[in-house]
Amino acid sequence: MTIRRVCAAAVLAAMGCATGDAQAQSYPDKPIHIISGTQVGTSGDLAGRMLAQKLTAQLGQPVVFESRPGANGQIAANYLKTLPPDGANILYTASSTVVTGPLMSKSVGFDTFKDFTPVSQAVGAPLYLVANSELGVDTTAALIEYAKKNPGKLNYGSVGRGSVFHFQGEAMKVAAGIDMLHVPYTGANNANIIGDLLANRVQVYFPGLSGDTRCAAKRQDQAARRVLRPARQAAA
Repeated sequence: MTIRRVCAAAVLAAMGCATGDAQAQSYPDKPIHIISGTQVGTSGDLAGRMLAQKLTAQLGQPVVFESRPGANGQIAANYLKTLPPDGANILYTASSTVVTGPLMSKSVGFDTFKDFTPVSQAVGAPLYLVANSELGVDTTAALIEYAKKNPGKLNYGSVGRGSVFHFQGEAMKVAAGIDMLHVPYTGANNANIIGDLLANRVQVYFPGLSGDTRCAAKRQDQAARRVLRPARQAAA
């Protein structure tokens, strides 16, 4: 079986199960590379970098965090396929990369079950519902009411088709019976979406509460200053 790792957590236990006793006792005997599919500067990215620092201290080997964002993590996943399956190369990415992404498209370039061996959930974080303040809404109920009175006038952004942010928007549309247009920012980082939210090019977003989201929410003279109630918790 091909052994590559999905998610940077519980690495020692997973490698012990996947290798012989002697090899497990000597692991790791060289630097480990975490290949990240998360967008730079997001809460998932920051958590991954902190995880790499902690693993470096625990394992006694350098753990290098390498960012290869874009295409909802597919760039990182396909890059991992080109590396030796020796346990020294680990994929750190959103669950949507290996779960919902392949369900949305047959051309992701990898087979989740054949190409990767799952290790653990590395990070869990809530998503938040952020709306453009020019809409004049300050609760989720008010946003839903606005959407029903103004069908087709709301756009919501996500970091890519098939991402957890995309599915959160679609889940809200179905649950509330409203119409919103999905605007995927394939290959873009979180700041691009926040910028368009401030400029009123998109009106709704479901981010993790990263630094740029906080900054936007504090800008009282700009559009994206209202952080509404937390949306359903999802893995980062």
